Amino acid sequence: MIKYLLFFILISQSCFAAIYKQVDQGNITYSDVPMLNSELLSMPESKPVTPTTPEQSQNTQKNSEEKSVDSADVTTHKAYTHFAITNPKNEDTLQNQRNISVEVTSTPDLQPGDLVQLFLDGSPYGNAMASTSLMLQNVERGKHTVSAAILNSQQQVISQSGSITIYVHYASTGAQNVNPVPKPSPYP
Repeated sequence: MIKYLLFFILISQSCFAAIYKQVDQGNITYSDVPMLNSELLSMPESKPVTPTTPEQSQNTQKNSEEKSVDSADVTTHKAYTHFAITNPKNEDTLQNQRNISVEVTSTPDLQPGDLVQLFLDGSPYGNAMASTSLMLQNVERGKHTVSAAILNSQQQVISQSGSITIYVHYASTGAQNVNPVPKPSPYP
């Protein structure tokens, strides 16, 4: 490990000194001083780096991401001809499921830059995601409608699924036991 650290330190200073490599019984040693049986290494010329502030770096990254998404939207984006929820099925009754998996399908497949937004009872549920497998968590018992929409990179709805109805049931924990087991007497 120390040899590698030394190597990288020496490489970073290659513009100031020559680098020599010596192999002795399988051990490799790098130095700026010639040693017995060492060879002079030729290093590629280093390129100057212009320092940037974190803000400049983030702006550059955002601009390149926006350009790539915008160009993808304009040049290769295809219209969705089909978009539907495939799981759960309409009128499904879900027993004691705290997490409900929602699967959607589209034709063509979900495209780069597009997101899927779930709706529970007509209101957006969670964050839009670039996935066709989504999760509803801790849905209260009762009847609910679920739908989904595909949003483009500008958060505009470009396709909407039909609504399905699901029924969520949980076993009651508040019911009293009709035939309670008698507690043993503390005294014989």
